[in-house]
Amino acid sequence: MKHLLKTFLFLAAFAGFMTACDNSDDPNNTSGEAKLISFGFYAADNQGVLFQDYVVSDSTSTSWTINLPAEVDKSKLVARFVTTKNDSVTINGVGQVSGVTVNNFTVPVDYYLTDGTNNIRYTITVGKASAYTWSKLSSFTADSAICFTMKVNPVTSTPYILYKEDRATSTDQKAALIKWNGTNWEYVGNSAGLSAGRIGSYLDLTFDAAGKPYVAYPDYTTTTTAQKATVRFYNGTGWADAGQGITAGAVTYTALSFAPDNSLMLFNVNNAAAGGLAKRELGYSVYNGSAWTTSNTITGRTADMLTYLPVAKLVNGALYVGTFNQVAPSSFSVYKYQNGTWTTIADKMVEAGATNSNLRDFDMDVDKNGNIFIAIADNASDAAVYKPRVKKYTAATQTWSNVGDIINVSLEDIRHFDLAVSPYGIPYLMYRNANQYPVIISLDTDTQQWTSEVVLEQVEADDLWLDFAPNGEAFATFSKTGGSLTTYKYAAPAN
Repeated sequence: MKHLLKTFLFLAAFAGFMTACDNSDDPNNTSGEAKLISFGFYAADNQGVLFQDYVVSDSTSTSWTINLPAEVDKSKLVARFVTTKNDSVTINGVGQVSGVTVNNFTVPVDYYLTDGTNNIRYTITVGKASAYTWSKLSSFTADSAICFTMKVNPVTSTPYILYKEDRATSTDQKAALIKWNGTNWEYVGNSAGLSAGRIGSYLDLTFDAAGKPYVAYPDYTTTTTAQKATVRFYNGTGWADAGQGITAGAVTYTALSFAPDNSLMLFNVNNAAAGGLAKRELGYSVYNGSAWTTSNTITGRTADMLTYLPVAKLVNGALYVGTFNQVAPSSFSVYKYQNGTWTTIADKMVEAGATNSNLRDFDMDVDKNGNIFIAIADNASDAAVYKPRVKKYTAATQTWSNVGDIINVSLEDIRHFDLAVSPYGIPYLMYRNANQYPVIISLDTDTQQWTSEVVLEQVEADDLWLDFAPNGEAFATFSKTGGSLTTYKYAAPAN
């Protein structure tokens, strides 16, 4: 009897609460019921927190569960919902506006709906989505590559691969670009190659704000001096020149990116002194849409800084450039370009206790908050062995720190690695293990240490590339013996 009395009192109090929100006198209230039709968390309402939409609809239950990735901060989420006509929606007596009101979903949240005569409570629980897994895409078998780069189009979330064709005669080794169409790999343009002829091995790829691909490479068909830089773009129907042989002399390592003002910036290492630049000096060229200015240098970087492996990233209105410096002791430098001005973030940086850094590889990525991640190998932990590590520059404090422990493999064995940061700010590192298999690790945000290796495939791999799509999915590509290309996708497991 006591239980029944408590239940009656609760229902009476609940009815009184709903009467305060009564809209039964509204002549437009013709729904005859209060009902939640759909509910979701949308990326547009949760910028910087969600990177794709998560929506649920259930016409039979009043307890709904919507699963979000484990990395999502559930304490400040904005929900978007649809109800039947003229329903009032509250949480703990606070009116709710779809797509606007912020709530804490770390615990289940009760939504109260009333149309003035009918009342109902919906309980929304935010659970943890299944962990992303790596799955193999259909292999690209139409051709083989000597070298390549893979990047994800930030507009379409589609991976593109720019590669140098493997041919018996070097003059036939052209550039070609392919993309994933959701089922298979297809050529961007045609299979005959996008360059006029032979290209160099250090090539790069970027996309404009509309998702149009631009490519850059050392071009052996340029007049007067072979191996000058050429930049081309795909205009939707065919390939066109943004500039052929634009540098003063022959170049090697290449990094291509758009700048904050939407100009195109091409970074190259001079293969020989030319245009006022010394051999191995880092220079850059700028394209304003109609003309190039070349032989520019980064403010504060001297000509004697021998350069290798430059990387350029445009993130939230700032361009970041990282380079490996082959000057004893070998080191790395990082620069930021914004509002027409260069700022030095790291100048000839070497890990404490290291006598040298290794030239085998170098990489950089930047998260949405301007935090910079660097992958480099040094001998700080063992004077005789170079091991890779990841370092982080925290923009808010302007300080550098190590990410997790040093990766306990010898760079002499693994040779290549590639670094990518997810939209949630979590670094991932791809490298070859002691068996030469392609593996990927990521930072565990709870332990602040690296996760166990995920072996993509038990096969000897080379030339590794890793990149994230804006929606949080990722792609990893590597080459096998003979130049065949294999790609894996990182996403929620298929239902």
